[in-house]
Amino acid sequence: MSGFASAQVQTVTAVSGQDTIKAGDIITGTVSDSEGPIMMVGVAERDLANRIVANSVTDKEGNFSIRIVNPSDRLQIIYPGYEVVDTEINSTHYIIRMKEDEFFPPVEIVAERITEQTMYGPIPLKSKPLLVLNGRIITRGDLAWIGIDATKTVFTKRELARIFGIKARKIKEYRVLHDITAIHKWGTNAWYGAIEVDTK
Repeated sequence: MSGFASAQVQTVTAVSGQDTIKAGDIITGTVSDSEGPIMMVGVAERDLANRIVANSVTDKEGNFSIRIVNPSDRLQIIYPGYEVVDTEINSTHYIIRMKEDEFFPPVEIVAERITEQTMYGPIPLKSKPLLVLNGRIITRGDLAWIGIDATKTVFTKRELARIFGIKARKIKEYRVLHDITAIHKWGTNAWYGAIEVDTK
């Protein structure tokens, strides 16, 4: 474990499956945070010039695999809102626990789109609920990352944090309104329902 970035020592567990790592070996691992596995985390092999020479993303269970080009390079794990994990390539399997980045600012995106970007490409959105943060309507262009539909009523704090561009620990409570209830409160903009979030 020596050689890891000091801020990340407690986040990476290297589970060695063989004595030495060589070019062409496949490295696997799982990425999670305090709430469980994280999907679509970027995993990259960076060479001495800091160029990406191989890359992968985690699946819905937080698993990844990447074929190593040079074992002298470094493995870097990146996800918005979390500290970057940077480690030596000295194991065939890693268990990575991401830490929230205390300095990651909230982001409000005002551009709209009608497609959802998934690991399989763009998919048309079927619905777009109104988003209300602390009583104020906001617009998020990437709200469909979890495939929201008009019948969804339960969200995790991590899902809501990603949708609203805030930190999960800042969420105090949320409400999901549907049908006539949403329209009566927020007008026809809430035709597909509304998600209301209050922060601490």
